Amino acid sequence: MLGLRIISALVAGPLVLVAGYWGRWPLALLVALSAGLAWWEMRVILRCHEIELPPWSLGWTLLLLFAAPAGPVPLDQALAAIVIVSLAETVLRCGRNMYAWGWQVATGLYTGFLLRYLLLIRGLLGPGPLFLVLAVTWGADTAAYFIGLRFGRHRLAPTISPGKSVEGAAAGVVGAMLSALLVARLFTLSPPVALAAGAAAGVVGPLGDLAESALKRWAGVKDSSRLIPGHGGVLDRLDSLLFVAPTVYYILLWLG
Repeated sequence: MLGLRIISALVAGPLVLVAGYWGRWPLALLVALSAGLAWWEMRVILRCHEIELPPWSLGWTLLLLFAAPAGPVPLDQALAAIVIVSLAETVLRCGRNMYAWGWQVATGLYTGFLLRYLLLIRGLLGPGPLFLVLAVTWGADTAAYFIGLRFGRHRLAPTISPGKSVEGAAAGVVGAMLSALLVARLFTLSPPVALAAGAAAGVVGPLGDLAESALKRWAGVKDSSRLIPGHGGVLDRLDSLLFVAPTVYYILLWLG
């Protein structure tokens, strides 16, 4: 399993870094593909509770992903269209069963709106801050995994994710901060601001992981899919990043 994780990371990692450095359409294409696959995995998860996302609800994810200032559609107009159209469609299709409507909107926000911050960071702040987001996420995940595996004794959230430990979570914060300092040095970012971003990422990243774990436990599945050997699905790789990207974006805006 560890070998597959490393091989998958060696294949996908350079692709993400090149797209992130290049920006524009390569990054937009990669993020859109990730958002679409994450939407598909959410659709499969929800089917476990007989909640069917209609195929066109993928449009809500993509609309929120490319809403302004990353794209031509203002965010408020996108949200208004999604709420009105999805609610009307759900009433006509499902009558009083409103679970489908709630999950249409929630899935669009989860898989589209949160990923949108990767495009915002690259487009408005540049490659350095984007690499900061990636580095603190990966640094936290790596440190938490290996330290938790070796020294983890106290369960962090045993009813949601029994494999996660307090020791691993603490190591994740340290790993994120060290990764932030490295990126700050490479891209001449402010070290105090980078440290603040790393510390925040070390805290919110595990929350994103636990949120997705709770979804999977609710659905009774181990992984969101098997698309990535050794890692599970796209959501299994994006869960922390979905929380880290907006957090770091606003820290950089407020403190940078």
